[in-house]
Amino acid sequence: MMESTLGHSRRFLNLIVGMSGVKSLCCIDLMHQPLFNPTTPTTQPPNGNGSQSVPQTPAALMMEQLVVPASSFSFQASPSAPNYDQRKIECFPLTGRQVICADQLGRTFHCDAERGHDWGSSLFVIERFPKSEVSYQVEAFVYRHPSPARYSRTWHCELLPPPPYLHEPNKYNRRLEICSYAALGSSSICISVNGISTYRLNIATQTWEEVGKWTLPFHGKVEYVPELNLWFGLSAESHHLAAADLSSLELDSQPQLLVGPWKELHLPEEWKECEDSQLVSLGFGKFCVARFLHPNDRIHKGELGDEELSSQNCITVLTGVEVVPRVPNANVNSNSSGSVSSNGISELRMIPHKSRCHTSNGTIVHTVF
Repeated sequence: MMESTLGHSRRFLNLIVGMSGVKSLCCIDLMHQPLFNPTTPTTQPPNGNGSQSVPQTPAALMMEQLVVPASSFSFQASPSAPNYDQRKIECFPLTGRQVICADQLGRTFHCDAERGHDWGSSLFVIERFPKSEVSYQVEAFVYRHPSPARYSRTWHCELLPPPPYLHEPNKYNRRLEICSYAALGSSSICISVNGISTYRLNIATQTWEEVGKWTLPFHGKVEYVPELNLWFGLSAESHHLAAADLSSLELDSQPQLLVGPWKELHLPEEWKECEDSQLVSLGFGKFCVARFLHPNDRIHKGELGDEELSSQNCITVLTGVEVVPRVPNANVNSNSSGSVSSNGISELRMIPHKSRCHTSNGTIVHTVF
């Protein structure tokens, strides 16, 4: 049975907050603002759709306040843009409390809130909406010694070939989007293109291959959790926590969800999503689900810009959830919140812990990692 203690998972949760031209890295200490109860809470019986039942008290009354701490670093876009609304800076999370930032001029820099952490590896950057006429849409930022080798390591940008479908620009008469992506160990990464196919990039040979005329059953980032030996993400249909086995991707075999989707929280019907939800793995089967909402049901995702959303009090809800093995029980049936083995025993269950709520008031949360 997996231990349910915060000491075995990440202590810090990182936020990128701010406006389009100025953003900051803030680190929440989960010891001071916990998302998890000290012990595993007693769960309610499952409801009719297979998800954990959650008390129907208005969500805002159930949640504790999320206090965004002072920033560790702030990043400002170059002021050379002719108009203020053209100043933009994008932040790419790395391991630990590290982030790479790039502004509208391509100025790129790396910040490490942990300072002195020795690490290597690579960062792969791919345009979400690739275009066939642009050649720099797939890049690898590699942290290594320069050639010839010297004592200090630096970042090196390497251009990689585009996915195969971009070689046929006239075949698709619509805007193509990468809808999900995952790392498959240290040897390859895969992407799914909405309504087209799934492709795998061999990191060693820098070559792409099509692995199926299907897409992964997820939306956005998918993470491998070694303690559970599954890949977890938000499901493609409902955007709720779910898991699948991606260890063996085959041309004629689309991966299926093995557990979930699980709904971690009931929100007021008038709270509508204004940005894509995000999932952060905190280690040992613990996750943070971040949802970005607007309390006005007339506002829908993509209708407002960053500055407008800040004045409209966008709501960020962070919920701590835990996935643990279920103790075998002869009375467990397929309506339980978990995977079901051949003998009818549910193997995994999702346990919702705490939720914290933050209203922007000028401080917009963009990314949680």
